Amino acid sequence: MWQFARPYGRYIYYALRPGQRPDYFHAPWRCRTSKLTDKALEVLQFGLPDPERVAFLFLPMVDWHVRFQRSQQLARALAGMGHACTYVNPQLGCEYRAPYLLDPQPRLGILCDGVLELHVHLPRAHESHQRALTRSEVRRVAGAVERALEIGQFRKVVQIVSFPRWLEVSQSLKERHGFPVIYDCHDYLRGFERIATEIMDREDALLERSDSVVFSSEHLRAIMTERRPFLRHKSSLVRNGSNPADFENAVARRSHPGESIVGYAGALEAWFDVDLMWELARARPDLRFQLLGRVEDRRVLRLRDCPNIEFVAEVPYSEIPGYLKRWDAAIIPFSHSPLTDAADMIKLYEYFSAGLPVVSTPLRQVEQFREVVYIGEGARGFSSCLDRALSEHSPEKKELRLGIARQETWAHRAASLIAISRAWYPAPYAASPSNLGRGTGAI
Repeated sequence: MWQFARPYGRYIYYALRPGQRPDYFHAPWRCRTSKLTDKALEVLQFGLPDPERVAFLFLPMVDWHVRFQRSQQLARALAGMGHACTYVNPQLGCEYRAPYLLDPQPRLGILCDGVLELHVHLPRAHESHQRALTRSEVRRVAGAVERALEIGQFRKVVQIVSFPRWLEVSQSLKERHGFPVIYDCHDYLRGFERIATEIMDREDALLERSDSVVFSSEHLRAIMTERRPFLRHKSSLVRNGSNPADFENAVARRSHPGESIVGYAGALEAWFDVDLMWELARARPDLRFQLLGRVEDRRVLRLRDCPNIEFVAEVPYSEIPGYLKRWDAAIIPFSHSPLTDAADMIKLYEYFSAGLPVVSTPLRQVEQFREVVYIGEGARGFSSCLDRALSEHSPEKKELRLGIARQETWAHRAASLIAISRAWYPAPYAASPSNLGRGTGAI
């Protein structure tokens, strides 16, 4: 019963202390929104798409407004290529200003050109990583999605599912409308510490029932197919990437006097090697380390005792290039684990997009870029690599990094998804970049 009562307690708490309400709960309502009615798209001034083009439905792991990552980037890239996208807010009601009895209606909003956001309000409190959806919640979410797709006149729909919690919703839509399912397996989920068992237990069913599975790294694909040979015929490699245009201003970094700035941008989670950073900061008082991101693991707070480590709260994606512009080098100080071994780090491509020299611990996915990344093990090896990175004055290496970024773009990844979708919806035209290069992965 507490799950029914909690939204009302939260409503009272935020009414008394509005400053405590997370900004990502405010963010959806800064966009144009409308109740889910026949007039919704007219109110939102969202034009109907070409009915011959595939529309993509995103059932994501992360909220669009929390941290701009793979699902958001893919949706934005697909929309830029003329494919309408609908992104379901995974908070499922937490972001609403009032509890369910006061505001039960699903809503549509416009996130950017070509991308709609669907909000569905559930009566019970919902922690996206802590429990699966009940049968009644599945019916409510699937019903709202069906209504949104009907209003948008989306007939050729591909579902991009990024989290097993959506298993029953995606299967309901597939059974009722024939919408194929792509499972975007972009992380080794069992490496996360806070995902509920009942959600993790759904991954095997999602892998089996999906029409296609895309993996963000070859090692992740190898892990997942080792005991699931049925995956091999329907799996593809669609790695992460970046949008170099977002980082153009960071390429021409301005020189600054005094100590060098070494930066990290990303979550400060359990995989962040705190011991390495502690030793590094103590051994290199000549450097200022700037950690850009939200602290997700309390062990990281130990680093506050280091005077040359600066914590910067998580900032919007649009502000990240401004920080990268001031850095002399970027770092990926991750510990070795099954999760990091399988990860294809988005930040690496973004560092490349800014032309920054990068120092990393030995990670499988970094090894493929060894010619442009300095890889150091332990505090002494990492410090030595930092010296090499900071003393680098090679325009050729910088251009190599920028060249990789131009080939490893989200547009290339989106083109891969479009190519996969042609198995179900053949198209008479090509909607892909003119030169896919390495970005197509296995497609």
